[in-house]
Amino acid sequence: MNLPEVWQQRLRSHLRALSDQTQRRIRRRLHGPTGPVRQLDGRDCLSFASNDYLGLASDPRLAKALTNAMTHYGLGSGSAQHLGGHTTAHAALEERLADWLGQQRVLLFSSGYMANLGLLSG
Repeated sequence: MNLPEVWQQRLRSHLRALSDQTQRRIRRRLHGPTGPVRQLDGRDCLSFASNDYLGLASDPRLAKALTNAMTHYGLGSGSAQHLGGHTTAHAALEERLADWLGQQRVLLFSSGYMANLGLLSG
């Protein structure tokens, strides 16, 4: 899309003003795995924007388990559990979680939203 010259000049002027006021957003590139500490411009920085609260995103044990699961099950779920079926992996996870929690049974939900619905309506 080609803007008329007058609009291009206005846009450049507006962007310059934002830059002069340090109000212009600049996307910076992060390096390395997700976690509480990220590398930004060659420096380690504490990240307050991560959802990786437990630091599991770069855990080598999980990476190995994921590699094994991809080899066995392939990539992608195909669909949500309630549509695509309760697999042996779902059943095994429920059993291990029940043992770990000391409960008779555990029920997996297909998403955090569904878990909240089940919890609040229960």
